Amino acid sequence: MRGGAARERGRVGAQVNVERERDVILREMEEVEGQIEEVVFDRLHEVAYVGTPLSRTILGPVENIQSISSDDIVRYVQAHYTAPRMVLAAAGAVDHDELHSLAEKHFSGVPAEAPAGLDGNTDAPALFSGADVRDYDDSLGATHFALAFEGLRWTDPDVFALMLCQSLLGTYDAKSPNAKHSSSPMVSTLARHSHLADFVQPFCTCYHDTGLFGVYAQANIGGPADGSDLLQIIQDELVSLTTGVSDDDLERAKSQLKFNMLQQMDGTSPTAEEVGRQLLTFGRRMHLAEMFARIEMISTEDLQRVAERVIWDQEVAFAGVGKNLKYVGDINALRRGTFWNRF
Repeated sequence: MRGGAARERGRVGAQVNVERERDVILREMEEVEGQIEEVVFDRLHEVAYVGTPLSRTILGPVENIQSISSDDIVRYVQAHYTAPRMVLAAAGAVDHDELHSLAEKHFSGVPAEAPAGLDGNTDAPALFSGADVRDYDDSLGATHFALAFEGLRWTDPDVFALMLCQSLLGTYDAKSPNAKHSSSPMVSTLARHSHLADFVQPFCTCYHDTGLFGVYAQANIGGPADGSDLLQIIQDELVSLTTGVSDDDLERAKSQLKFNMLQQMDGTSPTAEEVGRQLLTFGRRMHLAEMFARIEMISTEDLQRVAERVIWDQEVAFAGVGKNLKYVGDINALRRGTFWNRF
């Protein structure tokens, strides 16, 4: 009897904690929905990977948050929190033997596999779709959108070449006084047409079996000409990567990419996160020296080949939120912007 009463108290206590956390998650959802860039990328994943796990938001739909119970959480932990799916990473002044001892003490009891009937490896393959979604909202005062191609997975041999494409495109910020003098054609062109956009940034997002490569923009689209002009500048520079780049531009892109990598690992926390991600994706630690060596080996021919593979005449996904989205070309116009007629 005493054991049953204790279990019941534990179950009630667990449900109270779930209710408390449920409110926290709903508040987080409100905060995320207030960040337009986050909303755009959530919508982008919805149309880029229709019907697959990558189309779902991290927090999930409200109905799931409202209905989840402590038993659901227990089953999820049993199914997914197994030893082959976990990595313990540390960085900084770490004593390896002490870390190993602590890992044995606290994690040796983690099961090697999920209980029968609870399979944690049920993820469907992420299939890229060419589609678009638009959330018309004139109250925002600006147009926010993301245009993406299917990129590359983390372990693809060409992933560093695609990252160089991102560096070559550059980031445009209307507040930057040096934008007109940028070595990036896209940035300098946008600076000469500063009324079109406030911010334009390329992105290269990688996942286990796929990725997204494209451009995010916050724009001042006031009419049809603005929409077509902005998209033409962006898409022309994307397609131009497929025609090749100069040796000097490639060297600048390599230096910029290395600098960005060093910045992202400036500290023990981001370094530990990077080690953990590499162990999950590559199965080993890839040091900066190796990454830099791989980047240095990339030639202009490699970059052109990868750009053609990802961009030239490929399907696109588009997500937009804000005003005057009607002046941004439809999915057919965006698709036609992925190639040039060659004679």
